[in-house]
Amino acid sequence: MEFKEFELETGIDEKGLFTGKLTVYGEVDSYNDVVVRGAFSKTLKEKSTFPLLWQHDRAEVIGVAHLTEKPDYVEVKGELNLETQRGREAYALIKQGAVRGLSYGYDVVDYDIKGNMRYLKEIKLYEVSVVTFPALE
Repeated sequence: MEFKEFELETGIDEKGLFTGKLTVYGEVDSYNDVVVRGAFSKTLKEKSTFPLLWQHDRAEVIGVAHLTEKPDYVEVKGELNLETQRGREAYALIKQGAVRGLSYGYDVVDYDIKGNMRYLKEIKLYEVSVVTFPALE
């Protein structure tokens, strides 16, 4: 499984809701990967809600992430579970601005290599995480 990180777009409200971009199509990230428009289409047709994890730790589920494909990016509407200890901690750190990153765990199903760039054409998504250091800010 691979991981990609992006920065949260908005703050967080008192209910633990936030919005961000999971990926932006056509942008080069710090891994020299480019996500091609439509790379998430198949996985999002299968389901659009994924576990929201703390720092990719499968034992630290902190809520759910609802995903929607937009023309230029995949939008995340995150919902922290404030009835969990880690959910409350994540909420406090996001609200403070100490943690502002989003990431996702995935497998690459189809890709092309051009020069030193990998163009991700199809991605199977497993989870979305709140992380400290995003790869594409």
